[in-house]
Amino acid sequence: MENRRNTWLRFKVPILVYGLAFITVSSQAGETNGVDPETGLRFWRWVGGGVFLELMQRLPDQSRAFSQARGFDAESADIIGLACVFQTIFRNTGGNNAGAVEYDLAQWQVIAGTTPGGIKLKEQWDAEWQARGISESSRIAFRWFFYRLGSALNLGITIGA
Repeated sequence: MENRRNTWLRFKVPILVYGLAFITVSSQAGETNGVDPETGLRFWRWVGGGVFLELMQRLPDQSRAFSQARGFDAESADIIGLACVFQTIFRNTGGNNAGAVEYDLAQWQVIAGTTPGGIKLKEQWDAEWQARGISESSRIAFRWFFYRLGSALNLGITIGA
């Protein structure tokens, strides 16, 4: 496993109600952010160390509609709509001998104001939905909305596109 490299990405994300603001990664890399001209949604993109990572704003109404279309009641859909939800595209762009890129969502960090914390993982969401009485089929659909807690991406593999 000498070719295997561990890229643990740790994010500091000031949360805004309607989008992504300033996001930093713990190492130097090519970073861009802006607004998608077709959709008007804010994005942040980071490329470096054999990794392409893009976070795209999801509007509260998009998240609510997604949830309600999968059987969530309006109050539960509003919980999702008011959460900091973003689309993520994550790709291993390393060279032929770069090996896999590993990620562990439990290690990703969000900073709201000055308070650091982890991101809300699908297991935490699922426990909340189960406690609220959301149906199993709706919870399964919601779980598919998320990445696995951790994994390794081989060269050229993209998740979230």
